[in-house]
Amino acid sequence: MPLTRPRAYQISNLDFKQSTRVISLNNVTLSGGAPSSVDSVTLSAGDRVLVSGQTDKSENGIYEVETAGTGSNGTWIRASDFDVNSDVTAGIVVMVTEGTEYDDTQWKLVTNDPIIIGTTDLNFEQASAYAFGQIDADGNLILADKVGDTLSFEAGNNISISGNTDSKTLLIEVTGISLDSISSGTSDVTIGGTDGNIIMNVAGTQIAEFESNEVTISGNINSENANIDNVLTVSGAVSSPLIPTIDDTYSLGNATRRWSNLFLTGNTIQLGNVQIKDTAGALTILESDGVTPARLAAADVAKPEDLFADESSFGKITDSVSASIDLGDLNDDVLIEIDLGSLIQAGLLQPDQVVFPSFTVDTVPLAVPEGQMIFVSDESGGAVIAFSDGEKWRRITDRNIIS
Repeated sequence: MPLTRPRAYQISNLDFKQSTRVISLNNVTLSGGAPSSVDSVTLSAGDRVLVSGQTDKSENGIYEVETAGTGSNGTWIRASDFDVNSDVTAGIVVMVTEGTEYDDTQWKLVTNDPIIIGTTDLNFEQASAYAFGQIDADGNLILADKVGDTLSFEAGNNISISGNTDSKTLLIEVTGISLDSISSGTSDVTIGGTDGNIIMNVAGTQIAEFESNEVTISGNINSENANIDNVLTVSGAVSSPLIPTIDDTYSLGNATRRWSNLFLTGNTIQLGNVQIKDTAGALTILESDGVTPARLAAADVAKPEDLFADESSFGKITDSVSASIDLGDLNDDVLIEIDLGSLIQAGLLQPDQVVFPSFTVDTVPLAVPEGQMIFVSDESGGAVIAFSDGEKWRRITDRNIIS
């Protein structure tokens, strides 16, 4: 039986459709506003167009250019092999032959049956002969199994990624790290090695060197909690308070390793329950309240050289008769207190027989306890000796408060 030519209705519902010239992936006005070119191809009346980018996806499908128009005033109508329900079934495949980007590509209808033209959303995907597997990225499965899917690679720290379209290769490199040094890219930080040591540089200047048993820091060290088991050498300055974490636990130096000199800008040293203060150039030893003068015991003073390196004598204080108090007679078994104010007031001691510490009105120390004696050089009525009453300094001449 001779072969006969198939009729159009016999092949209209085949899954492979007649090719289209271009594919439109953007939303267009199909009637009275269709563009005159798609994918850089100028259309003519009768050209077939695969429409796949309509906002209303039920409008997608295969169209024929009825009026090419100019600009975007053309009209497209559904092709005769894609205008009734029986023409369209799931899995239809169509080739696109021209276009700058999508020439010679194959597209398939992935919408499932049943399909009603003008009602059912129609979705086309680019088909490919290639199969794709899954990529396990730290427990996350990444699947690129459709044409148009993009698998992106992002570079992390010290990683660079580049691709060569000609050789179709992907190059992943580690940057800033070599056998001799490590660089952090644009931050000017480099880490190198010399003779087994690690050297860190910033902007070409060495700031630290790490040896097997020593770390040398050229700049400042800022740390909220630094623990050093061996020796810490500081050639510069310390710019924060040195405060122990526990009271009465740590020592500044020891019996065999002592500090050489102590320079203070303040005027108080706290020794247990005693304060040593600089009061207007005079040495003052006070109790812990910072007001009451501390008592000095002579328990360890038996001879002048116990107090004076040049073996100067203690000297003596003598009254106008013959009675005397010989400070050289102090010994380590007796604690002697001498109230010079009481001696003068009782007439047993003349003021000119005693040298008192000298002050100005503005620099006199606290007047406690009572019975202290000082020399005030600029008292309003002239230089005078004053005594303390426990609150104020008073002139011994008239007992008035100095001013």
